[in-house]
Amino acid sequence: MDHIEPTTTTFKTGIKYGNFLGLATVAVIIFLYYSGMQDFEAPDNLWFPSLISIAVMIAITVLGIREFKYKNEGVLYLGDAVITAVYIGLIGGLLGGVLTLIFYQFAEDDLYAKMISFMMDFTVNNSDKELGQEQIDVTQMIFNYTFTPFGIFISNFLNSVMMTAIIGLIAGLIMKTD
Repeated sequence: MDHIEPTTTTFKTGIKYGNFLGLATVAVIIFLYYSGMQDFEAPDNLWFPSLISIAVMIAITVLGIREFKYKNEGVLYLGDAVITAVYIGLIGGLLGGVLTLIFYQFAEDDLYAKMISFMMDFTVNNSDKELGQEQIDVTQMIFNYTFTPFGIFISNFLNSVMMTAIIGLIAGLIMKTD
């Protein structure tokens, strides 16, 4: 099979749909925040925001891969699908992460303290065994380093890249041309 010269690149498509993903991520976070669904006081409700975020990520990544295939006369190789998805995750993770940090700095400046408190309560109350004071102190120290603006940004960025890569692999296996 001859390789057809592409009319677009994985990078161009990744930038376009990565921007969509970044803006959609912030839109979802703002919606969840103002609708009260992102409430650390009610941890049983925290699965729904994750479900919404994953659905948005899947939709935007698949649409980006689909556009790449369409603009390349129906030709899609598995590698192109994965690379396009990774670019979408990189750009979307960077843009979404920065805008989310900005939003939380203005909307809820004590968010990180709430997260640490929630995670400490969850860890202590749901442990299989009684935690000693030293274990609690170490856990507190880890959470203090992890739940910072930079720590959350890195975590969300890496999550975005890995999730879109997996989505790209699955979508590429389904949509690739033989």
